[in-house]
Amino acid sequence: MAAGSLPEQGRRQASEVRERARGELRRLDPADLDRVADELFALAGLLTRELRLRRALADPSLPGEVKRRLLAELLGGRAHEATLALLGQLVDGPRLLPVALADLVEELGAMALFVKADAAGSLDDVEDELYRFSRLVAREHALRAALTSATLPTERKLALLDELLSGRADPITVRLVRQVVQAPRGRTIERATEALARQAAAYRGRVIAEVTVAAPLEPAQAERLGEVLGRRRGGPVRLQVVVDPSIMGGMVVRVGDELIDGSVRRQLERARGGLG
Repeated sequence: MAAGSLPEQGRRQASEVRERARGELRRLDPADLDRVADELFALAGLLTRELRLRRALADPSLPGEVKRRLLAELLGGRAHEATLALLGQLVDGPRLLPVALADLVEELGAMALFVKADAAGSLDDVEDELYRFSRLVAREHALRAALTSATLPTERKLALLDELLSGRADPITVRLVRQVVQAPRGRTIERATEALARQAAAYRGRVIAEVTVAAPLEPAQAERLGEVLGRRRGGPVRLQVVVDPSIMGGMVVRVGDELIDGSVRRQLERARGGLG
């Protein structure tokens, strides 16, 4: 979800909801986290399809108690109390844009799975696997075409994912990627899975820096680079290194919307431009 899709007041509310959600979710056991994630993902899908519902839940003139009852009915009256508590916090307070409401519900579903992975000690693996999968889809056009095909049934797409990832990736990674493929919600698969990787990093209070180099970095080089970028960003940075010989040397660093292109290829392009 783009930060610009929320008014300032709504961004503050969303940030507060995320912080409270983290605390609530950490008190749940793994089975409950699975259930809450399923319920939140299901509601996100419903909100995506039903514009009138999104508008009603985002309407500040509608009393919070009415919205809470509506949510309970939508979830069949059997929703986990933590699901209802999280959603209640989300629909109370300042107005959110209807599309932002669907985004945040889905984000909280992913957070439930990140909490589970963190408790199991596998969150770093999940973050890495999500990011690597986003790069794989961006690179392998045939795979991307299959997973986004309008004619290939969803069941076939999920079977392809299971064949590709099962036994090679953490089950939570597989589950999150399946969610993206089942409910793309107008997003590309590579962007959606990269956003999940960044969300996993943010859960640990850090950001992802994509570093493109012509040859693999030595561990000491990667450590020094991480320290430099961390000082520049004012907080922990997790490197995701991409090897691309076409840049010829140097490196390209992308952290969020910031791009630093110190590649030899870019220097040559500048030199050619100067000669022209």
